[in-house]
Amino acid sequence: MINPNKKRLRRTMMFLNAQKPGLIKDPYIYKPDSIMLDLEDAVAENQKDAARFSLFHALRTINYRGCERVVRINGLDSPYWKEDIRCAVAGGCDSIRIPKTESAKDVYIVEKEVAQAEKDFGRPEGSVLIMAAIESARGVMRALDICEASERLFGIALSGGDYTKDLQTHITGTGLELMGARQNLVIAARAAGVQCFDTVYTDLDNMEGFRQDVETIHLMGFDGKSIINPRQINIVHDIYTPKQKDIIFAEKVVREIDEKKAQGIGVFTVDGKMIDIAFIGTPTCDEYGNCSGIGGKSDCGVLSYAMADAQYADHVVAITDCMVPFPNFPAHISMTNVDYVVAVDEIGDPNKIATGAAKPTTDMRKLMMADYCTQFVINTPYFKDGFSYQTGVGGASIASTISLAKVMKERGVRMRFGVGGLTKPMCQLLIDGQVDALLDTQDFDLAAVESVKDLHHFRISAGEYANPFNKGAVVNKLDFVILAALEVDVNFNCNVVVDSNGMIIGAQGGHPDTAAGAKCAIVIAPLLQGRTPAICTDVTTVTTPGESVDVVITDYGIAINPRRKDLIEAMECVDLPFTTIEHLRDIAYEIAGEPQKVEKGKRVQLFLK
Repeated sequence: MINPNKKRLRRTMMFLNAQKPGLIKDPYIYKPDSIMLDLEDAVAENQKDAARFSLFHALRTINYRGCERVVRINGLDSPYWKEDIRCAVAGGCDSIRIPKTESAKDVYIVEKEVAQAEKDFGRPEGSVLIMAAIESARGVMRALDICEASERLFGIALSGGDYTKDLQTHITGTGLELMGARQNLVIAARAAGVQCFDTVYTDLDNMEGFRQDVETIHLMGFDGKSIINPRQINIVHDIYTPKQKDIIFAEKVVREIDEKKAQGIGVFTVDGKMIDIAFIGTPTCDEYGNCSGIGGKSDCGVLSYAMADAQYADHVVAITDCMVPFPNFPAHISMTNVDYVVAVDEIGDPNKIATGAAKPTTDMRKLMMADYCTQFVINTPYFKDGFSYQTGVGGASIASTISLAKVMKERGVRMRFGVGGLTKPMCQLLIDGQVDALLDTQDFDLAAVESVKDLHHFRISAGEYANPFNKGAVVNKLDFVILAALEVDVNFNCNVVVDSNGMIIGAQGGHPDTAAGAKCAIVIAPLLQGRTPAICTDVTTVTTPGESVDVVITDYGIAINPRRKDLIEAMECVDLPFTTIEHLRDIAYEIAGEPQKVEKGKRVQLFLK
């Protein structure tokens, strides 16, 4: 079960010696968010039993008026910790704090004991949460594993005193010695979707220093701070409470969100500050924001491009028409990147996924170009067992996949992986056992959506697919990519975005990325698009530079980029209608005439670097 208290407000967590009734009888009057009833360091070895008795009595009899009651047990290397847990759970505590946590195994061990104590003392399953104190270099290095060790774990906390001893240094008051651990713990907590709390500040005579320390950890991203004195509470709450100007600004943002959402705008400014919000339509989602492209009534397959939005947007809103129980795993987008979940009646119509260019073709001209493409591919040195392949969604490109599959079967050649936006013919290769794996970034028909359920059909993010700034990208492992284009010029530059009048009519997708990464980039384009030459002197706009394009296949012949002397040599004895790109341009102009150049203004509308 999911404990609703896991995400509660915890700005302050005040330490109290559980052995001293005078300290633990009424700390709620100071209004801390949580109290830490300590059975460990504050209690002498010969007073452990007495402290447990005091703790049990307090938990049973005192109304803490909404304060969370956390019990710090003794270390797992001591003989006391199991009885500490049983006493705390029996008394009715809200949470258990594990000291000196150094591994996920420590969390597993405590979780098991807590679950047994819940059962023994009639507490609801999952009602007692866990937090882990990180007190060593080893614990800091394993912080993410610790954060992800249990569904019960609501957060981690830094214990600065023991940590600095382990580092062979000491607390200076500047925070310099804690900087690395603080940053590492916050990052781990955010990655795992749990809370993070800072260490205590022990110099009670320096409240200005304490304020500066709290301001620092607030800016670093901590959810709250451990404290040792009631005088520290108001300072922490003041820093962590939004100011009136922040509230007014937030209200403006909410109003702007409603207005801009209606206009289909996700990025805008308020009072000069950029507000970046990603609204992600997801076929299924759980209450924590784990999103998937399958399993609902509006399945789209994968959410690869939305993954980047979720990763980089300031605010992420998942919109779904199918709420499912937690956990919605495997999640295409993790709950760690989602801020809000909104349920609506309908997010879209999956029956309209397969439209336009993604449909198979019966056009004899396109089928001929597809056959040319297949013959070219199988005569290159790259066509062999284990080759990799991507095709676009144009009619000729889809037909080339069907044609290639027949040759693969005849020759016993197997594909290692297919990648990109997928359609039924690519997925059929998986069904027929002709490809080891499909790496999916987008699904263009319902057969591809259904194929996502196959164990060898893998979703990848747009970044994994083609981000040139990654340490690795799938497109750089391609042997072949089969692409389409609206225009190709005599320098092999391609335009896939605008028509001959300069109007935007399409999107480039992975066109330039795959062409740059593949060993052999083939562009299929008819000589004429309607009555307009597709092969021309200069394209209206360059989407993919000619240096990345190796072959252009048309219904009037095939041109190999002169840069690719190896391909020209490989095709010397192949019976295909090879010619030059200039000759294809001349034929197009002879049939349809040379098109007028688009009139361009002098004003630069947008420059992207």
